[in-house]
Amino acid sequence: KKPKNININNISIDVSKTAKYLGITLDDRFNWNEHIAQQIKKCKNIFFACKKAIGKTWGLKALTTIWIYNAIILPKLSYGAAAWAMTPNKTQRDRLLSLQNLILKSALRSASSTPRIANSIITNSL
Repeated sequence: KKPKNININNISIDVSKTAKYLGITLDDRFNWNEHIAQQIKKCKNIFFACKKAIGKTWGLKALTTIWIYNAIILPKLSYGAAAWAMTPNKTQRDRLLSLQNLILKSALRSASSTPRIANSIITNSL
């Protein structure tokens, strides 16, 4: 059983399931679920903010969307990947691929039934 708090020099410190260190969310099991979920949420917010700010009339052009993905989203998403990207499970990979597919479908204005791999090949984003 895990303690609820730790006492150091008569100071009580609450034990937490997660902690953020240098922008990376660490959890008590080191499975990176919380970190990946937070990064995907931030990247979606960034993408939709760019889409709203830049593509006000007819939406973003394909090249602009790909640029946003490569210049803004990927660096944000891959920060700390040396720690967490070595052992992603299927769910984590699917979530990351889903984010990529969302952005690529927006760039290409492709149908929702278009396979992920087709969008990746067309945009050279494998």
